[in-house]
Amino acid sequence: MTSMVSWLLGAGAPRASGLDPLDDRYYNVPGGSLSRAGVRVSAESAMKTSAVYRCVSILANVLAMFPKAMYEKLNKGRRPAPDHPLDAFISFAPNRHQNAFEFWRQVCYHLVLRQNAYVQIVPGPAGRGWVGGLVPLHPDRMQGPEELGDGTLRYRYQRPGGGPPITMIGNQDIWHLRGLSDDGLRGLSMLDVASDSIGLSLAAERHASRFFDRGVKPTGILQHEKTLKPETAKEMSESFGRISGGESVTGKIPVLWECM
Repeated sequence: MTSMVSWLLGAGAPRASGLDPLDDRYYNVPGGSLSRAGVRVSAESAMKTSAVYRCVSILANVLAMFPKAMYEKLNKGRRPAPDHPLDAFISFAPNRHQNAFEFWRQVCYHLVLRQNAYVQIVPGPAGRGWVGGLVPLHPDRMQGPEELGDGTLRYRYQRPGGGPPITMIGNQDIWHLRGLSDDGLRGLSMLDVASDSIGLSLAAERHASRFFDRGVKPTGILQHEKTLKPETAKEMSESFGRISGGESVTGKIPVLWECM
């Protein structure tokens, strides 16, 4: 019995690291590149752009909904292999915290947005098969791969709690899915390729938000025939802002006082 998934997972004794797919490594990961618009683009900021969020969400959800199962290769065609040890992991419950849809949606989300998705191969109980689960890893915490002299790919994963990185071997401890690549080792992240475009969209949205928050663009200044104390001038400025700032008061006519 063979399949693309089992071939990618390879064989051997993987090492356990006690990683939980629901811990803080999926949030607040530093990074990102500075776009020409002056906005730093990271996975978190890019997803705040409605177009990026919608595209990534549709692709990740649709890909996750596709049925996945193990098949036995025949001389002509194939047939389902529900008894294969990997079938339960890719079809129902890859790990203790996620069902198959949640797992594949997260893997596809990483793959679509960063063009790289990493899955840790957790060892199973002794005597009951070498695969005990599949756990998605945060791409931003992954270093590598580094190609060794014998062609083996070595990865280093920085754990959320700090400490030395975990060393993983490709197709033994880790399953790496990559998208469009220029070296065949690592996918070209959409965040790097399209950072200027995403940054421009973020800058435009922020500019529009500030414009509507502040109301109409002022076309003049407030003058008074007397010299005002700093605290009085500040109070007048804030009072004028309260009655003329913000989208809800746009178009209203302010009333000035004391020969202003």
